[in-house]
Amino acid sequence: MIGQRILATLLALPALLVLIGGIRNLMTAWQASYSGGYWIEHDYMGNGVMMLVSAMIGLGCCLQLGHRMASWAWSVIPAGIALFALVMPNMTHHPESQVPVWKASHRTTQGVRMLVGEVKGLAQASGTFVCPPPPEVIHASVFAHQGKRLLYEVRCVSNASGPFLDEPAPERPGVLVMAVSSDGRQAWFTATSLDAEVSRYRLGYTAYRPRLVDGCHG
Repeated sequence: MIGQRILATLLALPALLVLIGGIRNLMTAWQASYSGGYWIEHDYMGNGVMMLVSAMIGLGCCLQLGHRMASWAWSVIPAGIALFALVMPNMTHHPESQVPVWKASHRTTQGVRMLVGEVKGLAQASGTFVCPPPPEVIHASVFAHQGKRLLYEVRCVSNASGPFLDEPAPERPGVLVMAVSSDGRQAWFTATSLDAEVSRYRLGYTAYRPRLVDGCHG
């Protein structure tokens, strides 16, 4: 009996963490809808509801497990939730994790590299880099504003000698700055992202210097 109560108490702690995470997701969904800022497109509402329901079921099982003569079978679901709560933090470093900021970083990197490949192909055919690139090579970003998903916006810098990293950076996420040398034979690409799920501010270029600054030679 005492052992069951101790186990029920221990299993209730991860369920409470999942409950807090669900509330946080719902608050983020509300903030994304009504804040007027930029946000990373993500199923905050769906994830929040799923986490809340799972946490409530887990806490209910913990209460049953703590009762006198309760079956140990009541520990199965809370144990599963505890396992989820332990595994989830270790998944945050995966590029396609459920952590929106990491996912946005990865997909922005992919978006820049796709643009670089297509623009470089056009430059090899024509002999020089041309900015802005054709509209058909510009894709949708992972960012949204006022309920609408944003396309990547390409901005041009001419007579460049390297990637554009000046401050202040563009005022919105999902901006790809294409810097072209004076002879049109070289181009560099940088991008802006967000450092939070919902933000009125943009993240500058610092986080992207190792990966998103690509020097392309025609």
